[in-house]
Amino acid sequence: MRHYQKTSKETGTDSETKYFKAVSRPTLLYGSETWVTTKRDMTGLEAAEMRFLRSVKGYTRLDKIRSEVIRRN
Repeated sequence: MRHYQKTSKETGTDSETKYFKAVSRPTLLYGSETWVTTKRDMTGLEAAEMRFLRSVKGYTRLDKIRSEVIRRN
């Protein structure tokens, strides 16, 4: 039975994703506590998250990979 070891690139991706969840996302959401959050605001926040995840994982929009797949991996 083979054991799967993460490569250095995957480890970097994991730590960058953890950084985003721990630091960047709360920073983006901090200001939203004081204003009424509309559908447009939430769409903008989700777009910012996807831009970050795509850049960290090395995908572009031209790769045509669904957001759900990028979030899951």
